Amino acid sequence: MWQGGLASFGGIALALPIGLYLQRRWWPGSSLARFTDALVPALIAGWALGRVLGPQFMVNGGGHLTHQWFGIHYQGQVGKRVPVPLIQGAEDMILWFVLLAIERQHPRRRVGVITGIAMIVWGVVRSTDERLLLGQESHSGSLGVQIAGIVLALSGAC
Repeated sequence: MWQGGLASFGGIALALPIGLYLQRRWWPGSSLARFTDALVPALIAGWALGRVLGPQFMVNGGGHLTHQWFGIHYQGQVGKRVPVPLIQGAEDMILWFVLLAIERQHPRRRVGVITGIAMIVWGVVRSTDERLLLGQESHSGSLGVQIAGIVLALSGAC
């Protein structure tokens, strides 16, 4: 983990017990699924903003080396890199808009649908991004991120 990867999933792992505690304390009359349906779109929007801004200012923020016009120079990495943080920020914003559209168009949907869709889409996309855009031999967390993404997606399908 020290060499990269699993930061988002580490945040999820810490957020779960804290979220469960806060949900039971502050919203005891609400089900966990209803609570997460309200929370997840905000989480996705926060991830989108964090992905766009955070890696642009850190060392080794880019993906694979590229010679394409869209490549960006990142501090600590030689050459132009695939701007994976910008790509992931765009993916997360699209997911956010989709979740908002589902909320608006299906107000009587089953409780938990928003959370499940977000888990499936975000898990598959994050795992795919890691495999195609970021996965490198030097990143020990790469395989872990791919596995965690698939586990998240499978959990959302349940």
